[in-house]
Amino acid sequence: MCLTRMKAVSMSVPNSVLIADDDEDIRALISVMLTRAGYTTETVDGGIPVLDVVDTPGRSTPLPGMFVLDVRMPDVDGLHLCRRLKADPLTAGTPVLLISAESSPADLAAGYAAGCDDYLPKPFTARELVRRVELLLASVRGDRPAPVAVAARRPA
Repeated sequence: MCLTRMKAVSMSVPNSVLIADDDEDIRALISVMLTRAGYTTETVDGGIPVLDVVDTPGRSTPLPGMFVLDVRMPDVDGLHLCRRLKADPLTAGTPVLLISAESSPADLAAGYAAGCDDYLPKPFTARELVRRVELLLASVRGDRPAPVAVAARRPA
């Protein structure tokens, strides 16, 4: 079992990002932002497809190096997904960035309590998104420490 676990972990692609959002425009926008920054992206339209990606028995394709999950999705929300990913030994060390239109202190606390590595309120700029992704993936490689809980931006 240990060999299987090690094999699955080594099958992750470090610069790949799985994006889950029920809004097609948001998924496409995030994908374009990250692709322009040199990342490989895969998009899915909800939480169930994320579970399908990580729970596939005999998986022959690599796991993503990171997850970007919308908090509010109709099938399985991002908080539940984050808890599931962090509880699974195969994905526990994979960074999870939660994104949401909700950015109250309670929302941020719920995201971090679910185990997310960072929380980015919508709307965000390409620069903000790419910077968060860079920091989280660098922390996995050991290049830099992961960002500490960042306070939500306040709209101007």
